[in-house]
Amino acid sequence: MNKKIYVCIIIILAILLLITGTYSIVHYFFNYNCTNWFKKSVKNDSYIIIGEEIGDTFWNSDSKAIITIKDNDRYKFLASFETRIENEGNDLTEENYDIEYNDEYIKISLINHDGSICSVYRFYYSDFS
Repeated sequence: MNKKIYVCIIIILAILLLITGTYSIVHYFFNYNCTNWFKKSVKNDSYIIIGEEIGDTFWNSDSKAIITIKDNDRYKFLASFETRIENEGNDLTEENYDIEYNDEYIKISLINHDGSICSVYRFYYSDFS
């Protein structure tokens, strides 16, 4: 009797492991949907900065995002980069970025869930010419 119970428990655990392992692999490698995070115009609508969250976060993992900069006057793609932000599995919000600009550059700061700065990117207008 005890052997049958142990065998049933082992079979149930193996099936659960197979299901969760398959889900984890599929979620990790094939999670490519993008959701709009922010869209901001800077320097009198001359440049548009677009942030998109890539995929869904898995358990309490980092959020992946792609940031794109476009020249609105010349309808030209200027820069794009992918980054990660520690957000404890939550969706990205306005609290996770800060954009500053002046006559020389655009500065994009990405902020983790605890308020610490994850990374800072600075793009000079002279490099876009």
